[in-house]
Amino acid sequence: LRGQHDDLADAQKKLRAIIEQINADSRRLFADTLAAVRTQFQELFRKLFAGGQADIILEDEADVLDSGIEITARPPGKELRKISL
Repeated sequence: LRGQHDDLADAQKKLRAIIEQINADSRRLFADTLAAVRTQFQELFRKLFAGGQADIILEDEADVLDSGIEITARPPGKELRKISL
């Protein structure tokens, strides 16, 4: 029984390490992708509306995997609007 317990404890440690690695990779990939999308969104918005401002912002940068996303947009001559997703 002791050997089986040790095997299970070792497997649990390995699984936790794998989960932590997957979460770290997911956070990094999401942050990189969001930065690229944000830049393209800002440029496209300015082209479509001949000016103005738009942005994509994380509501909670500390936890990017569970954070909401807020989109702000201000076409030329209009007031700032926010959309939360």
